[in-house]
Amino acid sequence: MTTSAKSDNLPCKSFLDTSAVYKLQIGASAHIEHLAAAIPKKWYVNNYVKMEYYRSCLMHWIALYFESEHPMHRTFGDTLKYYADKFGREAKTALNAVASIELEGFSFASPEDKEYCRQKLQDFIFEMALQFDLTFADMGKDPTKCSRVRCPIELPEASERDTMLVKVLLVFSDNKECRSRCQIDQLFEREPYKTMMDKIAAIPRQGKVKDALERIVNTIAIARGDSAGITCHSCGRIGDAVIASLLDPAWKLHSMDAVHGPISEAIGLQYQIHPSLAALKNAATSTPASAPLT
Repeated sequence: MTTSAKSDNLPCKSFLDTSAVYKLQIGASAHIEHLAAAIPKKWYVNNYVKMEYYRSCLMHWIALYFESEHPMHRTFGDTLKYYADKFGREAKTALNAVASIELEGFSFASPEDKEYCRQKLQDFIFEMALQFDLTFADMGKDPTKCSRVRCPIELPEASERDTMLVKVLLVFSDNKECRSRCQIDQLFEREPYKTMMDKIAAIPRQGKVKDALERIVNTIAIARGDSAGITCHSCGRIGDAVIASLLDPAWKLHSMDAVHGPISEAIGLQYQIHPSLAALKNAATSTPASAPLT
C-alpha cells in the first residue's frame, strides 16, 4: 500500500525503517523480491536504524551462539529447544521441529555436529553484519548520537572472531555507559525535532495502530517532562517517532510498520507502508469473483 503526506511527485531519497531493513535482510524470497522492486535505490539508513537492526537480530544471534557452547546443550538442536521455551506455542513448536530435523550431511540432533552448527551460525552473524553495511548507505544524520553500536561487527582473523563477538555484546549491553554518551534529549529540547515530537504527541490514538500510538505518545509525554530520564529501554518504545522525526522533505520513509502512517501524516513526511508477506500471499492467491450466471 502506498500513501503519502504530500501531493507532489518530486523524487525523494529512500530512507528505510528498521522493519523494511529486517525484511530485506532475512525475509522470505518473495518478500525480498517485492521490496527490492518497490523501494527505489539508493537505500539509506542511519546509525539509529543500525542500532535497532543489531538489537532485533544480531544481538540475539550472538547470544544464541554463545549459549550453544554450554555443555548442558549436547546438540545444537538442544540449544534451539532451550530458546524455544521463551516463545509462544506456535513459534515454540516450529522451532522444536527445526531443531529435530536431520539435514543432508549433518544434524541439529547430533552431538558430533554441534560445533559445525555453531560455526555456521557464527559465519551467518558475520555475513549478515557485512551484508547490512554493503546494502544500506548511512545518510549521516542521527541526532540521538546513539552509541550502542560504537563497536560494530567487523571481520577479524578466524581466531579473533569469538573475542570480537564478546566485545560487541558487552558494549551493546552496557546500557548505563551507552545512555551516558547519547543525546536523545535533543529531540525534546532542540528544533526542529521538538516541534515534530509535539506534533506526534498530538496524534489521536485510534484505529488499528491505537496501541502502538499509545506507547509512543505516553513515552513522549514522559520524556517531555524529563528527557534525562529516558533509558535505552524506553527509547525503544519511541523508535518509530525518533526515526521519522529526523527526516525532512528530501526523504521518503519506507516502512513495514503501519504506525508510520499517522506519524508521517502528522509531520508532513512522504512515506510508503509496504505490504506484509501475508498480504502479498493473499493478493497472489485471490481470484476474481465469478460472473453471475445468466
